[in-house]
Amino acid sequence: MGHYPAPAPAPVIPGRPAGRITHLTPHRPMRLSSILASVSLLALLALLSATASAESLYAVSMRTYSDPGYKGVEGNLYVVSTETGASRLLSTLTVGGGKPVGLDGLAIHPKTGRFYGITAPTSAAIPRSLVTIDPKTGVVTVVGDLCHTGTDIEFDSEGTLYVWLPDTRQLGTANLDTGEVTPAESEPSEP
Repeated sequence: MGHYPAPAPAPVIPGRPAGRITHLTPHRPMRLSSILASVSLLALLALLSATASAESLYAVSMRTYSDPGYKGVEGNLYVVSTETGASRLLSTLTVGGGKPVGLDGLAIHPKTGRFYGITAPTSAAIPRSLVTIDPKTGVVTVVGDLCHTGTDIEFDSEGTLYVWLPDTRQLGTANLDTGEVTPAESEPSEP
């Protein structure tokens, strides 16, 4: 059998019991910027995971009353959980905080997060109009006249707003500054 040399004695560190130390790393205090960066990263990851797991759908409703004496249209904005299907009323929709208004379509701009809607042609206050909506208050602000009747809206990923034009069975694009809709150049579809 070979003879192996005895292991070197372990260094003695004041305040620690003597014994075998397998790894000794010099202690360096963490910089405040490193700590803040770590905390910020953890907060961002928590926010992203909460956002991904808590998807919400926004919906509008429009109600007209069968009372012949009532000539108005009312609408509400709801948030709906895509996980549970539960809905919650966010606000009643009003023009400038006063007169009730109903919407036929709702879309959220993919880059700005701004809520847009189109009003019903039967709306006494602002028929056939493109509007913005403050989801917290329900205040609807007129952008402009669509110049067409629209019933549904949707943004593409670049922020172009498309409008369905039921009278001509065509798709159109809305100008976000004026509200005016330009029908697509294709021929209307057959009924």
